[in-house]
Amino acid sequence: MDARPFGDYQHPGMQSFLKVAVPGYYGPSSRTVERNLSKLYVKKQQELKAELAKVPDISIAADLWRSARNRCFLCITSHYISPTTHQSCGKILSFRHFHGCHFGSRIRSHMLRVLKQFDLVGKITATTTDNGSDIKNATRLSRVFDVRFHCLAHGLDLVVHKALGLWPKKQAKEAESSSAHQLDQDE
Repeated sequence: MDARPFGDYQHPGMQSFLKVAVPGYYGPSSRTVERNLSKLYVKKQQELKAELAKVPDISIAADLWRSARNRCFLCITSHYISPTTHQSCGKILSFRHFHGCHFGSRIRSHMLRVLKQFDLVGKITATTTDNGSDIKNATRLSRVFDVRFHCLAHGLDLVVHKALGLWPKKQAKEAESSSAHQLDQDE
């Protein structure tokens, strides 16, 4: 719940606290926590699969980005109208650290694997992505991903960043090359 490491109960400070707060209680080992989380993950995944089986049409969104530490992540979400509550729902199907180069074919393979895992092949009515060449290439199979839409929020964000000059590194490099070019012309 608090995004704490699995082994928190094994730290001396936590053990001292537990001896006072709950005498005789010893927290679970990191291995026990890991096993319980794995069981909970499988249970929740099966529940989501059962829920999605009742939905006739689903759209998906896929986003690929690079963190500040230069790690790539791919998130695939499903969006649909619940047949029981008639409410709009969005659920994460996959959130994955994407190792190595993320070519369109690798992204497509992973996306297809996720869609098959949740029995969604043939149910996709639309796919939303950014305009990156690798993700566009990955979702170009219209028989699987149906219509691909560019994410309007992402496009608007790019326009605002560009208009406000919020990427000073590129501007600084452009200014340096421009002034160097000007010096070359003056000589």
